[in-house]
Amino acid sequence: MRHLPHFVVRRFDCSAVRLFLLLLLATQGAMAQSTQPSVAVQLGVDREAIYQYETFMLTVKVVSSGIRLGTGLTLGGMPDAGTLTMGPIEDLPIQRSLKGRTILETRHYRARCRALKPGRVRLAPSVAATHIVQRRSFFGRQWVEQPLSLPVDPLVFSVSALPAPPAGLRASGAVGRFAFEALPVPLDVAVGDLIKVGIRITGDGYLDTVSCPAIGPDAGFKVYPPRLLERDKTGVEFEQVLIPLSSDADTIPPLRFTSFDARSGTYHTQTQGPYQVTFHAKHAIDRSQQYRPVGTAPVGDGLVSTDADAALRDAPSHDAAAIAAHVEAVQAYASGYFEAALAAYAGLTNAAPAWLQYNRGVVHLSAGAYGKAIAQLLRSRRAEPGAVDTARVLEQTCRAAGVPLPNRMDGWPQRLRRYPHWNRAAIMAAPATARLAPADRARALFACKEGALVTIEERSGSWLSVRRGRAMGWIPAGSVIELAATE
Repeated sequence: MRHLPHFVVRRFDCSAVRLFLLLLLATQGAMAQSTQPSVAVQLGVDREAIYQYETFMLTVKVVSSGIRLGTGLTLGGMPDAGTLTMGPIEDLPIQRSLKGRTILETRHYRARCRALKPGRVRLAPSVAATHIVQRRSFFGRQWVEQPLSLPVDPLVFSVSALPAPPAGLRASGAVGRFAFEALPVPLDVAVGDLIKVGIRITGDGYLDTVSCPAIGPDAGFKVYPPRLLERDKTGVEFEQVLIPLSSDADTIPPLRFTSFDARSGTYHTQTQGPYQVTFHAKHAIDRSQQYRPVGTAPVGDGLVSTDADAALRDAPSHDAAAIAAHVEAVQAYASGYFEAALAAYAGLTNAAPAWLQYNRGVVHLSAGAYGKAIAQLLRSRRAEPGAVDTARVLEQTCRAAGVPLPNRMDGWPQRLRRYPHWNRAAIMAAPATARLAPADRARALFACKEGALVTIEERSGSWLSVRRGRAMGWIPAGSVIELAATE
């Protein structure tokens, strides 16, 4: 008789299984919790003490886990440009680290800022970024970027006003660290010659409202205000013209540039000069030459060429005052100092002869003031109808201004003196909009370009009713030059 195998049945330990399951669930919960997406944003500045106009860095730190962020970042809701200016946001290299089983990704951003007003500044921007997710489409799975708004705690910091400069120093308005250079050329001159002082300020900081170091009129020189030649990211360049009034003015005084160093919280003064001037006898002026400007000169926000096909006429040889003013004007005009040239001519009589009106027109043309140039050239043309150079320059000026020649006045030189509307004729000194009534809010009718010829029909306070062709409208009186008037 065969016996069946004997099976031993052991009691299973249910308490151990229960403990194992609890540990497994806890581990999965911890792992699920650690992989939950999280993003934290922190704003900051790169220094504690910030001064008005000082350049500082605004920093943004973004720490994320469980989410794939895009590289771009934008800040909205920043203060207006009159309070704070901010440059483009720069991306810095991404840093990654491991915290437990979680990968942390840290992104750093920065932007150059400048506070324009002292006081307390509160930044509570909206931070916008993108996160990259996988989406199923007709073409399969694709990675796409979706907008993401990130919460951020406000940042508050204080901006200090610039302290008063030490006694005896004149602050230039520059804030930062700069190099200062000044070079007068030439230093071997005759009395009455022009000396150009080139001034260059370079460095890192605020130069938007910097005032140029200048030589005053009490140094034995006739001085012209400095003019801005160039402005770029590295600095600014000025030029000032001096004219020695006698051989006693043998020394150009030193120039001093005082800037505020925000890092050290102190003012810093740099000095250039003095410069020794040597005099020689004045050479005879070649009266046969034509006087033309060279190079370019700043007009408004841009540069206009000054090598126009126009030259100044000589002053009458019998008029000593006119010759003296003309010599000074020629020097300033040839150097591109058009305002100084006009100022030299302004000392002559208002009953300006044709040569003076022509020269004023040429200077205005080189300066880009087309309306004033056309008005002066028309006056010269009327006083001297047969002048060929006036007709040529007038045509050139109208072409540059984009306006037609005033044919009714200039087409027949012999009739210009008898032009019936001369006392009511005017040239637009600046663009203006003709309106239905003498009021800024009245309906606009047509535009009048600078240099265009109009005829005055009526006056009402500070407004003129003008006719341009068959059209009539009201324009501000200050926008025109009446040809019958004199400068």
